[in-house]
Amino acid sequence: MIKNILFDLGHVLLDLNFERSENHFKALLQEDFEKVYLGLHEQGHFLNYELGLFDEQAFIEKIKKGSRHQISEAAIIDAWNSMLVEIPPQRIQMLEELKNNFNVFLLSNTNATHIDWLDGHLQQAHKRDIRYFEQKLFQKAYYSHQLHLRKPNKDIYEFVLQNANLNPEETLFIDDREDNIEGARSLGIKGYCHSVGEEIAEKILKLI
Repeated sequence: MIKNILFDLGHVLLDLNFERSENHFKALLQEDFEKVYLGLHEQGHFLNYELGLFDEQAFIEKIKKGSRHQISEAAIIDAWNSMLVEIPPQRIQMLEELKNNFNVFLLSNTNATHIDWLDGHLQQAHKRDIRYFEQKLFQKAYYSHQLHLRKPNKDIYEFVLQNANLNPEETLFIDDREDNIEGARSLGIKGYCHSVGEEIAEKILKLI
C-alpha cells in the first residue's frame, strides 16, 4: 500500500523548455556561446550550482567572465529561468487533494535562482507563494542545492527516507528520468518514470 509520494519538480509538476533557455544564451553570448555555455556545462558548472557548491552571484560571475560582451546579471538570470514554463492549476489541485490521504514530498535537483522564479510564478499564476507550496502542499520539500546531494545518487534517497522516517516499500517516487527512478528503486522505493507531455494529474489515480 502506498502511503508516501515523492514528486520530482521539473517535467512532472513544472513544465520545462530547455531549448528556450539555450536560445536565450545563444543570443546573449553570441560567438562565445560554445566556449562559455557549453564549456561551463562540460566543466560541471551547472551541476555544481544544483549541488549548492556556490551561490547565485558566483554562478552569474562565471558566465559574465567568459563572455567578451557586456551582459547584465538580470539578463543572465532571465536566460537561465527561461527554461521554466509553468505549473498548471490542475497540478496544484492534485497536490491539495493528495495531502488529504497521503504523505506528499518534493524531491528536486534544482538551484536557488529557479526557486526564486518559482516563488514569483506561484504568486502571479496561483495567488500563493513558495511557503504555501513547500509547507502546505508537501510534508517537506527537499532540494539538491540545500542538501548538497543530488539524484540519482543513492545518498539523497537515503537522506529523505531517514529524515522523513519513511518505509521505502510504502513510498512511490515519480520522476521523468529513468536513472533517477533506478536510484530510488535500489533502496526499495517504488518508482514511476513519468513521460514528458503526459499529464500527471490524470495519471496519478492509476499509480496509487
